[in-house]
Amino acid sequence: PNHLLESDIVIKKDSALWAGTGLSVTSVIRLHKVVTIPQSLIKRRLGKINPIVENLLFEKLMQLFNN
Repeated sequence: PNHLLESDIVIKKDSALWAGTGLSVTSVIRLHKVVTIPQSLIKRRLGKINPIVENLLFEKLMQLFNN
């Protein structure tokens, strides 16, 4: 997206955050748009986050919910 929010995490191709994700393009995790869906609606796995991104997600979620 052109306009990033504080709650966004950008995973740029070939960066340290990219390693092991299985993603094919630069991606953005938009925490303000996180939703849950039934597993039956999931068609395929897009990728996975690595431990560095997992820690960033935890920190940002804590900031979002503590405010």
